[in-house]
Amino acid sequence: MSQIVQVRPAMPIALEYQDADGVVTERQINLNAVELAENDHLYLHGFCQLRRENRTFRAGRIRSIAKKGGQPVDVVSFLRREHLVDLNTTHAPPSSAPGQFQEVYRRKEADARAAIEGSWVAGLVIILATLIIVFAVF
Repeated sequence: MSQIVQVRPAMPIALEYQDADGVVTERQINLNAVELAENDHLYLHGFCQLRRENRTFRAGRIRSIAKKGGQPVDVVSFLRREHLVDLNTTHAPPSSAPGQFQEVYRRKEADARAAIEGSWVAGLVIILATLIIVFAVF
């Protein structure tokens, strides 16, 4: 089952998005939800000014994101700064040990699950922890 964090009132943001075909566009969005889907992908939902309709953006394809008029940052930093998810229970693996990526991820995932077991944001934290680890290793 998907887990959704509603953003009320909607938050005006700007993002640089790369679609599945590799095309990069700049979007002005009124962010209204962050979702962890059943497929373990994190999505941002909002009204897109460019397309003039509600759209869904996969977090892994967002190259940068900022509040309207703010400084662009990566999506994980943005979600942490805006308190849309709690990432305090996660840690990235040492960048000098990429071969240990899967084992470190498994340990950190287990730690994160234990720390927030029973919480509806557990899935969000685990996915965001994965994003942090991937960015740290690569």
